[in-house]
Formats: sequence, structure tokens, C-alpha cells
Amino acid sequence: MKIARITVAEMRSEQDNDAVIAAQKEAIDNVFTKSELAISIKTGPTSGIALTIYPSKEDADGNLLQREEFLKKNAHHMTDSFVYEGEAFIHKGSISPSTQKSEIAKLNEKVDHLTELVEQLSGKRQTV
Repeated sequence: MKIARITVAEMRSEQDNDAVIAAQKEAIDNVFTKSELAISIKTGPTSGIALTIYPSKEDADGNLLQREEFLKKNAHHMTDSFVYEGEAFIHKGSISPSTQKSEIAKLNEKVDHLTELVEQLSGKRQTV
């Protein structure tokens, strides 16, 4: 079951809003590592929503400590924030294509490696 976390926040200024959006983008690789989808939405000059989708409750809960640290680090930008969490239902679109792309990339690497091995073995057989 996919889990969604939606954070709604009010910032101190438009610059603070831009800073939080930039921080969210930067945090993808070290805070929200198990997320399948992360979206920042600027709902107004000083307000925003962050939507993150996880493949499971375990994955969502697995980054709670890092998420809390992220919020503390960026608290000086915000005047208020709250979080909703629940089961995510995808009605249009899909999260899986990006996942499939990374899986395809890994398979392509394996195919390339196997091709090199076959070429090496073919070369060895021809010289024997």
C-alpha cells in the first residue's frame, strides 16, 4: 500500500518560500531517499504544499528522523506547518515509469556486461 505525506506550510516571506522549495529539492537524495514521488507546490507567495509518495508504510516511517531534522533545520523559514498522512490511490498517471526506467537502466548495464563477457569468451574460443 502506497503512503502519501502532505505537508502544508506558511512561510515568513516569499524568499523563505523559495528557500524551502530549494531545500526540498536538495533533500531528495539524502532525506526522502525511499520516496517514489516528491512534489513541491507553491500555493501562494508565502505558502506551499509538499507531497511525497512512498511505496509502503515502512518506507514512509523509515525516514521520520531525517524528516524531523529537515523540518527543524528549515523551521526559521516557517510560521506554521502541519502534516497529513494516508494511503495513496493513484487515479491518473503512474509512479512506476520512473521506477521502470531505473530498472531498465540496471538491466541495460547487465546486458552490456554480459555482452562483453560473451565477446571475451568468443575471442578466446577463436584463438584456441
